[in-house]
Formats: sequence, structure tokens, C-alpha cells
Amino acid sequence: MTDVERPECFRILIIGRANAGKTTILQAVCGVEEEPEVYDERGRKIKPEVYLEEVPETRDIGEASEVRSVEEAPEAHHFGDGEPDQIAPVSTRSAFRSALRSVRAWVMCKAPDSILASHQQEMLSLAPSPPRSLASHQLEEVLSSAPSPPPRREPRSILSPTSLRGEHRVDYELRFPSNPGFVFHDSRGFESGATEELELVRDFIKKKGSLGSMENQLHAIWYCFPADSHRLMTAAEQEFFEKIDTGSVPVIAVVTKFDALDADACSALCGMNIPFEVAREGAPEHATEKFNRERLPLIRSLAHPPKAVVCLRNMHNKQSPAIIQKAASELIESTESALDSDALKMLLIQAQHVNVELCVTRAVDQ
Repeated sequence: MTDVERPECFRILIIGRANAGKTTILQAVCGVEEEPEVYDERGRKIKPEVYLEEVPETRDIGEASEVRSVEEAPEAHHFGDGEPDQIAPVSTRSAFRSALRSVRAWVMCKAPDSILASHQQEMLSLAPSPPRSLASHQLEEVLSSAPSPPPRREPRSILSPTSLRGEHRVDYELRFPSNPGFVFHDSRGFESGATEELELVRDFIKKKGSLGSMENQLHAIWYCFPADSHRLMTAAEQEFFEKIDTGSVPVIAVVTKFDALDADACSALCGMNIPFEVAREGAPEHATEKFNRERLPLIRSLAHPPKAVVCLRNMHNKQSPAIIQKAASELIESTESALDSDALKMLLIQAQHVNVELCVTRAVDQ
């Protein structure tokens, strides 16, 4: 009898919009705070330039001349401190600001004392324009030759839409060095009217399902929906559940940022003349009941509904690691319950680092 090859990694496809909190979920489940490493379909490590997003400078010329940070201010240069007199290097920005101040000072000094008189204002408006000064001519030259300031750069998560600069593909693997038990694949979600990404995900799921080796097969799908959006599920996302049959691969619907619904529930209870402290305490239960009554039936009525629905609260609250661990544990338990294979169940339990009790319980059962 041939032994079935046991996989070493639990493979998950995570789908969701950029604001769905996918990075936080993966880090919580793996028990890490690091960014994942990216590997292509051949196992070669992908090294993105830097996970940064360009932010164009928005200040105009007037603001640039008046607002100046401490970091941009050059040190004052003094002569006679043991060094020969020399001209200190001046940056293009400094020259521009100096020229602008000169023009402003010239205009203010040349303004007539009676400029507020209405009849003289009319005369001044009819008077010919004064000749251009050397300072204004120099200002125009500086403006035309000064390079644009470089765009600010802000760090972005590797799962953000611009992080990989066009290198993103759903068949690329995301691995956390501190927890090699998981392999993740990321899909950036589906926009309305865009069918290309939907077809790519369909082909990816079909391809992974046809592989003979359990090691390379897809084991679960986490579909993330941000609860703070005005629509929990867009038409394009609904199309995924209507048209794609994932077969034996279970889909778990993950409703992230559920605490946004808690805030709405608290406001609704306060509107019913309930004291704030009482409303705040009862808000989570009220929000869950409303979600189960109004939104959950819509999810269950889809052609290919998810095997489980998990609502995650306060995942971004780094000050409360116990809350994050509890939410991640709930996601792991729901995924484990949706699996059909005992081998995959044990693999998932061994890979996760957030629910020790689940490990002990399943070990006793085995």
C-alpha cells in the first residue's frame, strides 16, 4: 500500500479589496509582525524595489516660500571662524526663496502711501506698468530652471495595490520567514466590470485543484469583506460566488472591521434613549444580531455560498493582543471545521501559532 505524501505547508488563497485588512489577518494567524517574502511559481524569491508609494508634493509656490520645515533650513554660515572667506553653496530652493523675498520687499517699499484712496487707485490702474526689475527677471529664471521637488514616499504593505510595481500575480507565493507552515496567495479583489482578474482566479483555482500532489494543491480560500464599506459585497464580488465553483476547497467569508458595525449599533441604541455606557456594552451583540438578520441570509443565498462566515473585530488594536489572538483563533477554527481531510486539519493546526488549546484538543482526539 502506497503512503499518501503529507504536505509540509497549508496553502491559502486570500481575496479582498485593498482596505480589507488582509495583511493584519495573515500576520495575526502566523503570529508575526514582519512582512511576507514573495516567491514566483518556480520558487525564486522576488525582490520588489521598496514597498513604497509615491505621494506628489501639493504645496504651491506661495506656500513653499512661506512654509519651511526645520529639516530643510540650512545652517547659517559665518565667516571669520578660522576659515577663509568663501561663498557658501546655496541650493536652488534657497536661491528661489531669496529672489522671491527680494521681489516682495521691492514691491512693498515702492507702494505709494495713498494707495488706499479710491480716486488714486483708479489713476494707478490707468498708469503704465513699471519696467521689469532685475529681481523679477531673476525670479522667472529661477522658476523656469528649478527642478521639481522629489515626491514623498510612504511605506506600503506588500499586499497593497502598488507594492510590487506590476509584479503581482495570484500564483506568486507569500511566505513569512518566522512561520514557514503557511503559504499564501493574494488576489486584489474584483472591480465592477473587470473580468480579467475574475478569470485569473478561476483558472488558478482550477489549476491547483487538478494537481495530483497535495503539497501544491489549494487547501482553503479566505474571502475578506470590510464591514466599514457602504456595501458589504459588491456586484463583482457577488459574481465570484455565483459563477465560480471551488469544488472541495472551502471558502470562508471573513468580515473584517466588524467593530465599525458596533459603532453604528451603539449610536442606534443611544438614539433609543439608552444610556451610553449600557449602549456601548450591548453594541456588539446588537450589531451581530442585525448582521445575522439582514446580511447573512444574502450571503447564504448565493449559488456557491461560503462554508463559514467569520466576523473579526478590533484586529488593528495592537494594544490588545488578546483580542487579536481570539479573532485569529476563531478564523482558524472555522477553517479547520470546513476541511474534509483529517490530514489537512492536522496540518492547519500545526501551522497556526495562535490557538494552543486547539492543538491540544485535536492531539487528544487523534
